[in-house]
Amino acid sequence: MARVASLTASILVSLAAATALGQSALEKSFRDPPREARPHTWWHWMNGNVTRAGITADLEAMKQIGLGGAQIFNVSEGIPEGPIAYNSDEWRG
Repeated sequence: MARVASLTASILVSLAAATALGQSALEKSFRDPPREARPHTWWHWMNGNVTRAGITADLEAMKQIGLGGAQIFNVSEGIPEGPIAYNSDEWRG
């Protein structure tokens, strides 16, 4: 009987340790998810009113808060036309 109790205690301790390790790995992955699991956002470019410095600042801010990517939309309705034409070499550059 003592042997069964000892074996049961060993199994319970092993399970508790494995569960604790699993939870810490899950917590780590939640706090710092892999790139492919990070959220994405919509990024509206306002009718050619973009600059290289502004784009860089936006990308750095997105990286800092942990975004995994962005979908760019050129928005033109009701927005004054900027100096960069949509889909031009400069716009894509």
